[in-house]
Amino acid sequence: MDRPEAENEAKSRVVLGEARQHARDLVGGLVPPYEAGRAIWAAALGASGSGRDGSHCWALWLLWGSLTDWVENKPAEAGEAEAAMRRAAAEWLNVADDELRWRQYFERWLYDEMGYDRKSPQTVYVELLDEGVEVWRPVEADVETGPVFRLPRTAPADERWRLPPGSRVRCEWRELSVGCVFAATEVAE
Repeated sequence: MDRPEAENEAKSRVVLGEARQHARDLVGGLVPPYEAGRAIWAAALGASGSGRDGSHCWALWLLWGSLTDWVENKPAEAGEAEAAMRRAAAEWLNVADDELRWRQYFERWLYDEMGYDRKSPQTVYVELLDEGVEVWRPVEADVETGPVFRLPRTAPADERWRLPPGSRVRCEWRELSVGCVFAATEVAE
C-alpha cells in the first residue's frame, strides 16, 4: 500500500469511529434520526476510498445518502424513513467490525431495502472441482434479481465448476484467500 492509500485508510478508520458514535446517538435517541443520518453521510463522503475501510465508508455514504434523501424528497414518509434509519443504525452497529457481515448488511440495505440497481455484469466467484485444494475463480455473471445471477454459458475447457455454467445461482459474501468476495453458493430455483 502506498502512502496516499495508507493515509486514506487511516482517515477512513477515524471516520468509521465517528459514524459509530453518530449511529449510537441515533439509536439511543440522543439526536433526531435525520440529523444523525446527515452526519454519518457527510463524514463518510470525505473518506471513501479503495481499501477495506474506504469501501466501508463508501457504502455508508450511499446508504445514508439514500435514507436522508428519502426524508427530503418524500416528507409525507418522514416517519417511515426515520424508523428505517433507526433500524439501519442499530443493525450496522452489530456488524460494523466484521467485514463479511457488513458487506452482507450493505448488500441487503442498498439493493433490497433501498432499491439500488445492481450493475451487470458483476464479478462473482465459482468453485472449481478436481483441483486438489479449494479453488474459486472470478467470472462475470449477469444480475437477475436480488442475490441471483446467471453464470456464463461456458466454462474453460480445462475447468469443471461446482455449479453448472449458464445456471441461475444464488450468491453471498464469503471470505476467501483473495479477501471478501461475492461467491456463487447454490443453484437458484
